[in-house]
Amino acid sequence: MSKTSHALKYKTSFTTMATPELDHARALELAERYGFDGIDLRVSDDRGEVKPGSPEEELIKIKNDFENAGIKIPALLCYKIDLSEGGEKMLLNLERHLDIAGILGAPWIRVFTGDPAKTAKPECFTSEYSGVIKKALAKRQEGPGILIQNHRGNAALGEILEILKLVNDSRCNLVYSPDHLEEPDFDKTTGECMPYIREIYIADRNAGGKPVLPGSGIIPLGRIIKKLDSSGYRGFYTFKWERIWHQLPDVETAFPAFFQFLQSQDG
Repeated sequence: MSKTSHALKYKTSFTTMATPELDHARALELAERYGFDGIDLRVSDDRGEVKPGSPEEELIKIKNDFENAGIKIPALLCYKIDLSEGGEKMLLNLERHLDIAGILGAPWIRVFTGDPAKTAKPECFTSEYSGVIKKALAKRQEGPGILIQNHRGNAALGEILEILKLVNDSRCNLVYSPDHLEEPDFDKTTGECMPYIREIYIADRNAGGKPVLPGSGIIPLGRIIKKLDSSGYRGFYTFKWERIWHQLPDVETAFPAFFQFLQSQDG
């Protein structure tokens, strides 16, 4: 299958929230057809291409399929790794998902913080959360790292930045998702996050909160991309198109629109 060439300077990927009906092999076919450099796979018992309990031989098969196709796995989308059930449970979940990423050859796992108000000691949230991450990373000298994604209903971005400062480890950084920010000053926020951004989600929304195609909503993605580009960011620009949760146009419409938007920013 021929791979479309977009002649972009950006490394591109998509999350499989865009393709919940496909297994990893068919998602790879789409990546090749549209010219993506990577795919972020979901690790979940709910329509995940990888399950938390997937056997090693299955993970090795997925890794080999990606390598043969020349497609990267920028990060694994991981869920329910938070303090809601205590630090020990969070640590065990982190270790399992880091192990999965190591077998697959993915450099990062993406996690949410969860809602601090739903933890046993909300007033100690940043110190406890950062402490668990430090424990997980201290157990391994190398291998995959941890990306925290900012998300509505979870810790505020300021709390996430505090966690990253407390962890103080190059293996713990940020997936920047501007569509989940409520504040209007995106330029200031992007600047504050810049030292930690290792992947950005390209996702837009309208004033009512509904996902829309990039460039057609209220998120100033063009300005954000230019700020990242001028600051030397060279990570993945990942299309987050959440058909797994919303009724949205399929990828035959969305993927070309994503590349058209990036091409309009390139230059």
